[in-house]
Amino acid sequence: MRKPAFLFLLIFTLVKLQAQDYLINFEGTGAAAAVDSVKVENLSQGTSLYVYSGNQLHLLGTVSAVGPGSNNNVTSLMVSPNPSDGEVMVIFEATVAARATIILCDLTGREVASAESFFSIGPQSFSISGLETGTYLVLVKSEHYRYNGKIFSRSTSAISTRIRMHGQVTRQDSPENLKQASSMVVMQYNTGDLLKFTGRSGIHGTVYMDVPTATKTITFNFILCTDYDNNSYTIVQIDDQWWMAENLKATKYNTGDDIPEVTGQSNWMGQSSGAYCYFDNDPNNALVYGCLYNWYAATDYRNPCPANWHVPSDDEWILLTSFLGGEAIAGGKMKETGIVHWFSPNTGATNESGFTVIAGGNRSYGNFDAMGYGGSFWSTTPFDDVFAWNRDIFYYTTAANRHGTDKKSGLSLRCVKN
Repeated sequence: MRKPAFLFLLIFTLVKLQAQDYLINFEGTGAAAAVDSVKVENLSQGTSLYVYSGNQLHLLGTVSAVGPGSNNNVTSLMVSPNPSDGEVMVIFEATVAARATIILCDLTGREVASAESFFSIGPQSFSISGLETGTYLVLVKSEHYRYNGKIFSRSTSAISTRIRMHGQVTRQDSPENLKQASSMVVMQYNTGDLLKFTGRSGIHGTVYMDVPTATKTITFNFILCTDYDNNSYTIVQIDDQWWMAENLKATKYNTGDDIPEVTGQSNWMGQSSGAYCYFDNDPNNALVYGCLYNWYAATDYRNPCPANWHVPSDDEWILLTSFLGGEAIAGGKMKETGIVHWFSPNTGATNESGFTVIAGGNRSYGNFDAMGYGGSFWSTTPFDDVFAWNRDIFYYTTAANRHGTDKKSGLSLRCVKN
């Protein structure tokens, strides 16, 4: 009898561990009290979804159905109502300002309707009407993001199918029927999964990392981080430091003065004052990877960072990597997971810090190099007359290497709060 009893206890324990049932609410503090949207990424499982204003996140160990309010457990699109009577509203998060294509297909792969539009950054909405009875696949894609989901229609009076754009979603104009139909967004969650929450309110964005163990309210501290070009940045708190969680893309100093853009190889190497460039001289690369700057721009008294933020010193980098366990392992905790912006295998990437390093490459001796291979970041601390301290993070290691690099090199910038 001892063996069956032991097996029963083991099975009961395993079931209990998987049967998570937590409700997560969101609120804001600091520069904004309301939360427009939250991107939830399960870094352990490689899944993600969005939760919009007024909605709750429901973390479940077992998700068994897709229906009204629960379609987000399998897609990053919010569809409401779903099932519908032939007309739905779709909301998605445009992570960068860009043109995107919307394609609606039936289950045979036949295209039913399509549209194209320019979407600004933030939650965006469009409607689809005139659907016949059946199941449809909807795809939203641009050069920078890609979402898909299912639509279930039970219409008995279908007309010509139409896609209509509505633009950016705000707390004030978010459709009431969408809030009601999707008041609880379901996500599959196992014990110990690491979740990355990116909360947004207007121009503000804050990252919160957590491994939930109970129902709770997550509070995002929204702090202004907007450069002179009006680029607003997502931020993250690591220990006592607040860091930008994305690379700087400013083309002006905080005084409004231009940072000179230098494209030519020989001109770049001849610079002894501040300059910036886009990787491969392609401005589209800045949308994801930010700009590359020489050390003179990073240390210019006019400051390329947003007001009340600055380029970190070598000591501030040391504080960060020490808190994350030391240079040998800090890089893995700082790297974005997956291989979307990294070469495979992106060794040891967990991003448990929320710092989200992507491999934006560099400009060395005037040549562009290493996009996908690594990300490199300036400090303001000189090594000698020619070199300055920086941090290199590569795809094949967990290290955040401390190097001395030629001040004329083009590296990325992350700013830290004053």
